[in-house]
Amino acid sequence: MRRRGFTLVELLVVIAIIAVLISLLVPGLKMARSSAMGTKCLANLKPQIGAWQMYADDWKIFPLPRSRDMVKWFPAGSKYPPEGAPLGLTSSLTWSYGGAHWFGTTHIDGQKYYTSPTPQLDPLRPINPYVSGDRAIQSKLDTFRCPADDGNRDTVTMTPTIIVEEGEKQTGRKPVGALGRTMFLQTGTSYEANDWMYCLPGSWRGIESETDPKAKNFAWWLGPQHLVTVPSRFVVLGDTGSMAAGRYSMDYLGQNPTRHGWWHGVMGGNLAFMDGSARYTQMGDMTTSSYSFYMDEGKHAGVDKDGKPSARRINKW
Repeated sequence: MRRRGFTLVELLVVIAIIAVLISLLVPGLKMARSSAMGTKCLANLKPQIGAWQMYADDWKIFPLPRSRDMVKWFPAGSKYPPEGAPLGLTSSLTWSYGGAHWFGTTHIDGQKYYTSPTPQLDPLRPINPYVSGDRAIQSKLDTFRCPADDGNRDTVTMTPTIIVEEGEKQTGRKPVGALGRTMFLQTGTSYEANDWMYCLPGSWRGIESETDPKAKNFAWWLGPQHLVTVPSRFVVLGDTGSMAAGRYSMDYLGQNPTRHGWWHGVMGGNLAFMDGSARYTQMGDMTTSSYSFYMDEGKHAGVDKDGKPSARRINKW
């Protein structure tokens, strides 16, 4: 008796059914993967914000990179670096609080240490000892790497953000030695600190550059004891792209080039707060009912430089 095989039509029907099932499963798998990366990112923020709290409890100020240089160049009451202060002393405040150092050299007690390309936690980044308890524990590197980190881009041109150049030959003012284009491989961390923690409350803007004559609002001596905003709403750090672009509306971002990276959702990001919590937060302003970048919202309750009232004034918090 001859055995009957599949006809061409039957094979095509089976293939079509498999294709339909795959098309139904793939979006679900992508969502599950995205959710897992978001969960891992939040898990990374928990030990970091814990380290911030321990550092602040010990030193009564927010974490500062190059702390020995700070003590030398910034006597109490100084508002901006004096002439001759090391370049980069304050400009990297937002990402030099912790993480790896891929490029250049590090000086410790007069000794010169090459920190590239060996991956390790940089001993001069202040919260690292509180995260790892050891200067070179490589297993702690992933604490500073968001699995969804694919770099930052310009909101208008979508040009990749380059803070540290790849390669070894320096062609401009930017440092070199980055191992890739992600924020982690450029700066040693996927997360960025709130620059408003380092400027006088009531300032029109956060810290940008120690070489900018307008940036005279630097206040390195500020700490949790100066915080007026409720700790559960005060943003300490978060995804680099959302920390930069999440302060503005979508309309503003569409017309003004701003660094962004919506790794976990458009106009949102994973943020860590001064009370030790970390959560995904929808963003779009400097201060809302669920979060604030300001240490003292009352000093920012008037109108901004464009004459627009603040969210606090509108909502009467």
